[in-house]
Amino acid sequence: MRKTFLVFLVLCPFFSAGCAFTVDKVVLDYRFEQSPNASWADVNDCTLGFGEFCDSRSVADPNILLHKKNTYGWTCSGGYKAERPLAEMVRDGLEAGLERAGMAVVTENPTYIMDGDVQTLDYTVIVGFWDGDVEPSLTARLAVRDAGNGRIIWKDTVVAKSRFKTAWQDDVVKKGVPMTLDAMVQAVLADEYLRQRLVEARKEAR
Repeated sequence: MRKTFLVFLVLCPFFSAGCAFTVDKVVLDYRFEQSPNASWADVNDCTLGFGEFCDSRSVADPNILLHKKNTYGWTCSGGYKAERPLAEMVRDGLEAGLERAGMAVVTENPTYIMDGDVQTLDYTVIVGFWDGDVEPSLTARLAVRDAGNGRIIWKDTVVAKSRFKTAWQDDVVKKGVPMTLDAMVQAVLADEYLRQRLVEARKEAR
């Protein structure tokens, strides 16, 4: 009985962050500012541009980050609306991360182009005996194509997760979304196969 009561105390503030049927505006001002977990300086014989990044989530507005959940954990019509589309944040984060890692990122006449499609952004509440964790998860399909002939040289579905302790649903957006966007960028930077494909594709084109 005591454990059930403690679980209720953890979940009650989390699932009562404002009305579940209203849309709250949030300003994330997201920028990738972490140190890259890998160097891309060896990919020095080509340039990378960024193409279309779309959003295939079931949201009416691409600026909606997450829908709210009520005290029963059910998804409601209310949500959190950012100042710009989520797909745009994913694209800009990847662009900044790759450039920080040493990749030559350009806006005109690139050798290769990266496209993306955001699939999901969700979170799981993991309740322990004394406290609760939140685990946001972001999924995106990414592809790199030859800018000259359109041939896809790499594609993958990247799943990025973060985890932190909180009792407030608002933190999933204000803290969890930026953390998960950073995790998405770092996952791509750590993809050794992607770096190898860029180097190999250049050799094949000669």
